[in-house]
This record gives sequence, structure tokens and C-alpha cells, in this order.
Amino acid sequence: MDDDGIRMCSAEERLEESVAVLELRSLRLESVMFDLEVWMTTLGDARAGARWSGPAATVFGWSADELAQHLRAAAAALDVGAGIARGAATSAVADGRG
Repeated sequence: MDDDGIRMCSAEERLEESVAVLELRSLRLESVMFDLEVWMTTLGDARAGARWSGPAATVFGWSADELAQHLRAAAAALDVGAGIARGAATSAVADGRG
């Protein structure tokens, strides 16, 4: 294999590794989101049962909702990043660069 072939193979491997890393991060974040959602549901049920009361419960509820919103946005961003990386890898392979 000549130098160009080695470089192309190496570039394809790097692209595939990048996509794999992004997909793994996305799966991990999805798992965290699921666990957090279960925890927040349990917390909400506890609050509804008057285990939490007063202003502290309201503030905590808002904080948990805001955290969930940020985590959902992060998960969406990772999905977009994985899609872009996957598209770039596909284009590079199709163009003979990867």
C-alpha cells in the first residue's frame, strides 16, 4: 500500500473512531437522562404527597426542571454532532478521502 492509501485508511479510521465516540457519549447521556427522569418522577410524586412543602419545594422543582431541559438540549446537540460526523465520514469515504 502506498503513502496515499495509508493516509486514506488512517483518515477513515479516525472518522469512524470519532463517530463511535460521539455515539457512545450520546448513549451515555441518554442513559443519564432516563435515570434522571425516573428520579425526578419519584421526587415529583414525593412532593405531591406533601413530603416537600413551601417555597423550598417550588424552587427545587424549578431547578430540577431546568436541569432536565439543559440535559435534553445537550442530548440533542450530541445527536446532531453524531449525525454530522457520520455524514462527514460517509462523504469522505464516497469522495475517496477516507
